[in-house]
Amino acid sequence: MNYLLTVERVLLADVAKTYDELKTIDDKTMKGLAFFYGYDILLHGIHLLKHTKRLVLYHTNEIISRRLYQFHANKNQVPVYTLTSSNFCTCSFYKQHILNKQDYFACPHNIAIKLHEQIYKLNNHIEIETFIVTHEYLIDKMAKLIEQTCEIE
Repeated sequence: MNYLLTVERVLLADVAKTYDELKTIDDKTMKGLAFFYGYDILLHGIHLLKHTKRLVLYHTNEIISRRLYQFHANKNQVPVYTLTSSNFCTCSFYKQHILNKQDYFACPHNIAIKLHEQIYKLNNHIEIETFIVTHEYLIDKMAKLIEQTCEIE
């Protein structure tokens, strides 16, 4: 798993660098992302990123800041939470494909947030409601989310 996280960090650093220089993601970097995440899942993540209007961010103000994003749910939907320091998400794709089948590395929500942090944070079309929370609060919230996500149906 550590190897995969390292590969992901390198790919995301390439995204930030090429976007900073070219204001786009070049073909080589996009192919690397598509190979790593899976083409369809990457496209779904990009689609989410383009069409998301509002996020909620819970983050700690410590040396190593932890960030938990909440996708603003539509009327009849459950909110989706994803953590930037891992591939954790509360969506059904995460439960089905990451936890159970283990056939993907990350879900579209997690990919969208990681790309957001690399390229859209300066050119932002998303309203972000931010809450600075304690480490303990975030740990407690994560524990509850993990428990809900991992419940057996």
